[in-house]
Amino acid sequence: VLEHIETDTEVLAPVKPNTFIVFSVPNFQSFGHVRIFASADDVRARYGQFFNELSVEPQELGAGNILWLASGYRI
Repeated sequence: VLEHIETDTEVLAPVKPNTFIVFSVPNFQSFGHVRIFASADDVRARYGQFFNELSVEPQELGAGNILWLASGYRI
């Protein structure tokens, strides 16, 4: 849901350290998206500060649409 929330980084900020988090964000525009991510590096640039070694992998949906599946432990 992070792509739908203007204050997405504020949602992550209060999460307790060492909490394992899994989330996905898209590379495509759709109703309600306030941001999209063209690459895994874009995902890391936005959310990497919150995680130890944020893993980001593409999940291809077809027609060029990708969900970036990200996971890591909250710093």
